[in-house]
Amino acid sequence: MRSRGFIPAVFALLVLLLSSCATASLSKYKSVGRIRTYNISNSDLPSAFEGFRIAFATDFHYESRFGRKRLASLASVLQMTDADVLFLGGDYRGRDGGDLMELFSELSKVKTEYGTYAVMGNHDVGENDTLVRRAMDSFGVKLLEHEVDTIR
Repeated sequence: MRSRGFIPAVFALLVLLLSSCATASLSKYKSVGRIRTYNISNSDLPSAFEGFRIAFATDFHYESRFGRKRLASLASVLQMTDADVLFLGGDYRGRDGGDLMELFSELSKVKTEYGTYAVMGNHDVGENDTLVRRAMDSFGVKLLEHEVDTIR
């Protein structure tokens, strides 16, 4: 005979399992998790920024969290944002390695008027630092490190 707590426990386990993979599997964007849109309004922004769109992608941890199977749809999903500029937020390589040339090759397919900018993440140290820099250089990603750039 099953105990009274069995069905609620199974239900809780099911909810936990489904929610852990929901960012990719339940997203309307194939193989890519959370896509959010924010509208920023500020009277101090120059009128030239009216309608300006920024895409931001981060924490790939490529091939640990974000695998090769999902890579194919990455550029198309980012391109669908119709961004004016793409910013990358770091943590590119997974703890089990990952071909960064492959990742940045895919990211380079995202075409924006003002290009792609990136910063390093806390996991981009040691060997990862070297590999990330090499991949960024190869695919024209502008690394912002203790500097700024002006978009005109």
